[in-house]
Amino acid sequence: MKAKFILIFLLQASLGFSTIVSDTIYINSGFLVTDSDSFPVLSYNDSPVFNQGNYVINIQKDDTLLLSIKNNHSQKHNFNIKSISGIDTSAISSGSLKTISITGLQPGGYIFYDSYDYNSYLGLASAIVVKDFLHKHYVLNVREFMTDWNFQLFNLAIPSSSYLPNCFTFNGKSYPDTKMDSSANIMGNVGDTIIVFIVNTGMHHHAIHTHGYHLTILNSTKESHKIGRSKDSFPLYTDEVLTLRVVPDQPGMYPIHDHNLISVTNGGNYPGGMITMFHIMP
Repeated sequence: MKAKFILIFLLQASLGFSTIVSDTIYINSGFLVTDSDSFPVLSYNDSPVFNQGNYVINIQKDDTLLLSIKNNHSQKHNFNIKSISGIDTSAISSGSLKTISITGLQPGGYIFYDSYDYNSYLGLASAIVVKDFLHKHYVLNVREFMTDWNFQLFNLAIPSSSYLPNCFTFNGKSYPDTKMDSSANIMGNVGDTIIVFIVNTGMHHHAIHTHGYHLTILNSTKESHKIGRSKDSFPLYTDEVLTLRVVPDQPGMYPIHDHNLISVTNGGNYPGGMITMFHIMP
């Protein structure tokens, strides 16, 4: 059965067939909880129930995405995709549902977000993955917060201090919670081809370092000259999407983390923040 679906996918891709993929995202509010803090955030979820990890939209090359956005928050929001024009960015009022059709996205990773005020910072920024491959893939959404800002913004106040983040997350989780998050742990077997999208939706640059394996850069939305390099450290600019490929050559558990020391803390305590793992079996 699996071989049949693979054959159908390859045939559709070769003939340029397009399918319509319907999906719904919900704009929810709630509290992001770490082992040292709890503070209000916004999140894109795949249900009306708040989840601090943002939902990732997956489609295939040539698909038409019919996307519905339901606003469960008390404030208005909108919908944008980085570097893509022609998207209906009009306001989605509280309690409203808007459906938009998105076509022509090329293979790769895209950031979708809310451009109003500080809503992207508060959590409304995630990824669309457009696949032209059959390999297993993972998305690491890199984001940091300053908890005082979150409380002020949720009280409709302009932040009164400089931005000094104290919470650092992969997919809405901080270490050690990332250990229990299957979306943030890159799992596979020796010899597998695994595609990894690293998406920076925060306000700071980061430097992601991998132990155990080198990864090849397939694409960068900020610096195309990086393409083809095989590395274990990846500077990551704000709003950048890196597409990487890894073929593990040894089994083991190896960390993935930000090289910036403050980013691997929770409330100033190490270890925490942006740490997750490779889990590779023989």
